[in-house]
Amino acid sequence: MSNYPSDVNLNIGASGYAFLIRLYNLLKRNGYFPATDKDINALPIVKSSKEDTCAICLENYTDEASELPCKHIFHTQCIHMWLKQRGICPVCRQPINI
Repeated sequence: MSNYPSDVNLNIGASGYAFLIRLYNLLKRNGYFPATDKDINALPIVKSSKEDTCAICLENYTDEASELPCKHIFHTQCIHMWLKQRGICPVCRQPINI
């Protein structure tokens, strides 16, 4: 006995599978999945100006910050927490896949 309702067809076929793969890739490219630990840990640490403000917490930088591939910088702790939820820059929405 199946746990699925009788009107659900689990045999999606090749075209259905191809559609799901395209949908997955679209969602991933648009940042609907978290960044990997590898990508997060690969972000370079840069010197930051104390006059600049982190766009996530709105606090001034101290000394160092993490830089995304799009060149936006954030407090390292702030951007790590953000990227663990969504794999895109919070400013320009560019995916961070390195």
